[in-house]
Amino acid sequence: MSPAIDSFGDAAARLSARLASWFSGLGPRSPAFVVGGAVRDVLLNREASDIDLASPDPEPLARLLADARGAALVPLLKDPRVPCYRVVSRRNPEDFLDIVGLRAPDILADLADRDFTINAMAITLGPSGPGEILDPTGGRADLASRLVRRIFRKNLEDDPLRILRGHRFAAQLDFSVEPETAADFAALAPLLERSAAERKAKELLLLLASPRACREIRSMSASGVLFELFPELRTLVGVTQNEYHHEDVWNHSLSVLDRVEAVLADLTAFFGPAAAPLSDILARDDNLAVLKLSALFHDAGKPAVKGFRADTGSATFYGHEKESAAIAARAARRLRLSRRSGELLSLLAAEHIHGEDLLKDGVKEKTKVSWLRRMGDDAPLELILVMADALAKAGPRLDEPERKKRADRASSLANAYFFIHKARFERKPLLSGRDLMALGLAPGPGLGEILAAIQEARDAGLVANPEEALTLARSLMK
Repeated sequence: MSPAIDSFGDAAARLSARLASWFSGLGPRSPAFVVGGAVRDVLLNREASDIDLASPDPEPLARLLADARGAALVPLLKDPRVPCYRVVSRRNPEDFLDIVGLRAPDILADLADRDFTINAMAITLGPSGPGEILDPTGGRADLASRLVRRIFRKNLEDDPLRILRGHRFAAQLDFSVEPETAADFAALAPLLERSAAERKAKELLLLLASPRACREIRSMSASGVLFELFPELRTLVGVTQNEYHHEDVWNHSLSVLDRVEAVLADLTAFFGPAAAPLSDILARDDNLAVLKLSALFHDAGKPAVKGFRADTGSATFYGHEKESAAIAARAARRLRLSRRSGELLSLLAAEHIHGEDLLKDGVKEKTKVSWLRRMGDDAPLELILVMADALAKAGPRLDEPERKKRADRASSLANAYFFIHKARFERKPLLSGRDLMALGLAPGPGLGEILAAIQEARDAGLVANPEEALTLARSLMK
């Protein structure tokens, strides 16, 4: 390995080996540089998943690699200013290189045009493999100081999405945003409206998926960046609550997000055996990120419905969950979240009061099972939100034993879902609509009501086979 990177750990060795698998044995070729996140990650001894190469003449280099290795060549449009080609191994589609043109006359000018110093480094790629590290903006020093520092303010003005990228890198790497950079983020935040909704959504979801998202969300809230994305959340600031809360609506929402992350950081401690299947659900789609986003939106409807009790003067928020769900749905559409993510965000906001009610004393088992069946695999996500909500409350009317009791009940309900009810819910129905019509029942709402009643009776253990279900159906038809 080249002496320039041989002191940077196992990740550097793996990068060198991966590049060698593509380039070894090739003759003269265009100059090339490893650029961007791969360099940053190698210097942090992190695995470099995607490798970007910059070249003044990318197409001939891409074709040379594709021909020599029998790989597929796919033109990409990563940046409209520069051509980009992906060379993909036919034996392993996960093994690919992206080869982009320089966005400036030379590599140093190209690096200076990038977003942050930690992303503005390059490694020369010569016949013997990786060589010299180019660091014209001080990226290695900022890696050592754990700082996200913009290169030039103009670079943020040219592409305001870099504001979100900066917060995302800080969350993912556990870095801090350098003070002057943070000030520029705040000043330039209104320019985010120029960025495409899909690009903003992608950065936001990546940020929220980080274990340290709450810290950056708090920073984005303080600077106003977050409210450029979600102006509807600004109305939560300063809205006082009742005696069950010790914070205003917005600070409570941030506290719920903080507790969600605390629960996610140790699922086994909070959910016991249910932690494993719960982790599988969190890993689907963007469920993890949307769950965290729901912490910010679950009370978004409170300012619109706030009232006061005539007898005590205590604040009320009747029906706020319905209003919160509508606000969340509009925000999801504006940000162009996927249909699934938008529906989940709205559902978690709409159902959090139902979820809370299930944790109170005296709730019938039938009520819990009915809710679990209706929610399906979204129920455990709701229970995380409800648990975090309970843990975040600390008003004079809600003491520590009560908060712990609700958290324990949320855990018990999640375990009951996975290890008792889920398999029952997935069983083939005992009867179909055709079976009921064969008994003389006409198609219509009544048919669905009887099928639901049979399913409910089965969940409760009152019927166990088609014959018993038919007997119940005849009784209900009368």
